[in-house]
Amino acid sequence: MRFWLLLRDYASWTSMAGVARISSAPSWPVRTFWIVVWMTMFGISAYQIFLIFTKFISFPIMVSTLLQMKHQDFPTVIVCNTNPYKRNLVFKNQESSKISTLMSDFNLIKGSKNKKYHLDNEDTYGFNTVKTLFLKTERAEEALALLANQLSEHDRSNLLYPYEETIEECSFNDVPCDKSSFKMISDPIYGRCFAFNPNNTRPVSRAGMKSGLRLVLKTKNTRDDDNFLPTTQTLGFRVRISGPNEDPAMESFGIPIGTGAQTKIGLKLTEIRRMKRPYGICVNVDERVTKFYPDTKYSLDVCIRTCLQKRIIENCGCAHPRYGYPENQKTCDTDKRKHKPEPLFTMCSSVTFK
Repeated sequence: MRFWLLLRDYASWTSMAGVARISSAPSWPVRTFWIVVWMTMFGISAYQIFLIFTKFISFPIMVSTLLQMKHQDFPTVIVCNTNPYKRNLVFKNQESSKISTLMSDFNLIKGSKNKKYHLDNEDTYGFNTVKTLFLKTERAEEALALLANQLSEHDRSNLLYPYEETIEECSFNDVPCDKSSFKMISDPIYGRCFAFNPNNTRPVSRAGMKSGLRLVLKTKNTRDDDNFLPTTQTLGFRVRISGPNEDPAMESFGIPIGTGAQTKIGLKLTEIRRMKRPYGICVNVDERVTKFYPDTKYSLDVCIRTCLQKRIIENCGCAHPRYGYPENQKTCDTDKRKHKPEPLFTMCSSVTFK
């Protein structure tokens, strides 16, 4: 009885909306009305609290756009010849005899109109397993990358184009540059490439050609030259423009540059910064990727290449030199006897990214 008296006394003087009305109601119909009103308001308040709490634990983000005028770091510019190796040296050197055999077989295929090709050697590279010339060219390019990877660094270097036969003139910000301004890098598909500003240490403050990089590239402009491989589909160069610590991925993101013409490339920088957990699903470093691409900025393409390389290693027992791989992982070659009874290309042809 005393508890109810205390509760009734509390209800009569509390500032909680509606409770005092319920306590001082003159009749039950009036009291019932105020009880319904109070419960309705309490339900609405509880629902609003639930919405606020749900929004809080969802960690919402706000996107803000900021335009700034400031010095920008000039990107890395990588130049590769679309013809990775000199044909005359490939056929001349004994160390590259497997490559010369591959090129001879593929040259015979290109000149034949038959659906099946009778080669002097066995069909190691699976040319007769595909129908179109495009697929056969792709097979030949894959084989070339694997065979070149088997050569020693010295033997492979002898087949590549030097700086003097690639870049005729160079200027940056209207100041001449030379060979020391470039870093030589090796690409499994395009051979020797030259990277300008590899460490992104050159800032620019103005737009326009005079404030950027200007190059005069040189190559033979005829298909009759004996330095071009049969697998080289177009004469010219492939240029890649990338940011700091990005994977070159010349085959995916390289810009084709033809001969006999002036090409201008303009850039617009858009920087996106995404929040990591719990505000998003992004992470700073993915350990699964760094094993294959150390010191490389994470990107969707790097992730896909890593997943594809993992599938190749699982199915073939070796790594493709086209993609990044751990240091202790052996790379694939074209000798079917070193892996499994069936040819390497047939075995790996069904490997796709899922």
